Amino acid sequence: MPRKASKLKAGSRHDHQVIGRALERLHSEDEWLQDQKDFIAGKIERAFDQFEHGEYFTSDESRAEIEKRKAAWLADRHGS
Repeated sequence: MPRKASKLKAGSRHDHQVIGRALERLHSEDEWLQDQKDFIAGKIERAFDQFEHGEYFTSDESRAEIEKRKAAWLADRHGS
């Protein structure tokens, strides 16, 4: 087999492996989402209920909370 054809065949095999792994991962994530469907729906429903009762953060409060959580997460990562 010519050298170029051999390289193409090897590259094709690698591409198939990469695509296969990507499809496996997507399938796993889809299964996880299906398993968590009720939990996720409950959290969304709770958020809507809180919003309807005026229990929500302003955009500035949300940004501050995200920054606080990010700082804690980074501190935890660097401390480990």
